[in-house]
Amino acid sequence: MGDEESVSDFSRKLSRIITQIRNLGEKMKESTVVAKLLQTTPARFDPITTSLKQFGDIDSMPFEEEMESLKIYEEKLKTRQ
Repeated sequence: MGDEESVSDFSRKLSRIITQIRNLGEKMKESTVVAKLLQTTPARFDPITTSLKQFGDIDSMPFEEEMESLKIYEEKLKTRQ
């Protein structure tokens, strides 16, 4: 995810990539997708990603739920600027 890229844009891009990988027959677990998502966010998302890793159940959290958490945090950042 680029520093200036929105969560929505990144979500669409990542979803397309995941779909392509799965269409090729690769069995990619949801927990792997969520972990990769948290690893690829810019530093401005560190507080929320740390919180999600620490207090959320990453192994059972759906990708969509993770993206919603990041979108909410992004909106909060925008209102503070």
